[in-house]
Amino acid sequence: MTRQRRLILAQFSQPDIHLTADEVYQRVRVDAPGISLATVYRNLNLLSQGGRIRCVEIGGGQRRYDGGVHRHYHVLCTVCGRMRDVPAEPFGDLAS
Repeated sequence: MTRQRRLILAQFSQPDIHLTADEVYQRVRVDAPGISLATVYRNLNLLSQGGRIRCVEIGGGQRRYDGGVHRHYHVLCTVCGRMRDVPAEPFGDLAS
């Protein structure tokens, strides 16, 4: 795992955080000023494909990335745009 990838993954250490690639880029640039947005996108894709983070796509909006890879759902506030985790247990399997 590269230093850049570790820095990107570290952005998801707090629970219930859902960041866009741009938000990750702004945060990581503090410790790695030379990092490019393309590098952030590439590493987010690799981390999500490897199961370390989850890519969340909400229709018509930007992709967000979630460090919580456990089974759960998401709600999106239509006023402020904040995304939150919702435990899956009370709802059963909504995907069917």
